[in-house]
Amino acid sequence: MRLPRSDEEFFALLGQLEQEIQQGQAEVALETLGLLERALGDQPAASFVYALQGRAHQERRRLAESCEAYEQALAGFRALGATPLVATTLNNLGNALSDRGRTAEAQERYEEALRLYRALAEEDPRAFNPVLASTLNNLGNALRGRGRTAEA
Repeated sequence: MRLPRSDEEFFALLGQLEQEIQQGQAEVALETLGLLERALGDQPAASFVYALQGRAHQERRRLAESCEAYEQALAGFRALGATPLVATTLNNLGNALSDRGRTAEAQERYEEALRLYRALAEEDPRAFNPVLASTLNNLGNALRGRGRTAEA
């Protein structure tokens, strides 16, 4: 595999890998993502690779690996100050934790994502209200899973 030489090529490759995951080829995508991870090392772009690895592992129901990858992505996106990516990764991590039955931890991630999405939605409601609504739904599901239906 030839490594991407530009940001444009890098993000195009990530888009192709996302399509592979959606088409049920997560294992194939994970192989390429592993190569990218090793090539990037601790470069900031590795956060995007970790996020996609989280998605691929979640698709394969490897939830511990999914959570680990999302945590790595989250650390990188926080370091970059990329608030929308932090919020998205928190929501995805919440989903993986919920799938693992760790609903209290999922709830914490959803609540943090909601705080970020609310602030972002004030600036750009068209872009962030849909993900804000989705995260509220995820939080409600986590609360119901914990028997807190009145709060849900």
